[in-house]
Amino acid sequence: MGGIGSGRRRKNASECGVRRIDVRSLQRTGALMLSTYANWQWFSSGAVVACASTECTELELKLTYRIREGACWTSRPLVLPLTWSTCSFGGRRAWFKCPSPDCGRRVLILYGDGNFVCRKCRGISYQIQRIAPSCRALARAQLLRAKLGASLDVSAPLPPKPKGMHSWTYTKLGIRVLVAERKAAAELLQALPRPATCSGGEPKNA
Repeated sequence: MGGIGSGRRRKNASECGVRRIDVRSLQRTGALMLSTYANWQWFSSGAVVACASTECTELELKLTYRIREGACWTSRPLVLPLTWSTCSFGGRRAWFKCPSPDCGRRVLILYGDGNFVCRKCRGISYQIQRIAPSCRALARAQLLRAKLGASLDVSAPLPPKPKGMHSWTYTKLGIRVLVAERKAAAELLQALPRPATCSGGEPKNA
């Protein structure tokens, strides 16, 4: 039975070659509505390497996860626990509860390839942690600029608020961009070579 997202070619981003499931994306597309069926796929080099069909209840997301191993496909059932929080301006926000027996943390993204768990349980570092410390503020500023649809050139002005984005979200991201850019400028100045200074004071006549 088809549903929201059925047959839709959706790429799920991965880090360190690990597939991930983002609960925000599922909620945005309506896949977390009660008794809703959805389907999505993961791609590598243009080929489907894994796919999943889901059915959502109030407290869990039931998946039939299929992965290609060579020329064959294997299927396994998975259950990802859900929890909900109330938003300040109405509505609810969905979260995953890490399925690992020793964890249970409330997270937005689960990582894995058959057994999906949180970033901490999977041992995945944030991408920015793999960047040299002196370049992290610049990378953070460019990442925030991308969320606003702005140029990655930090000297370029920020664009007007994107259509559909709340004014408060736009303002908050804009402030975070400015803070990151100021920090990046300070890091750049600190990294510049300092002029050599002479010691010993003024030369004296004999």
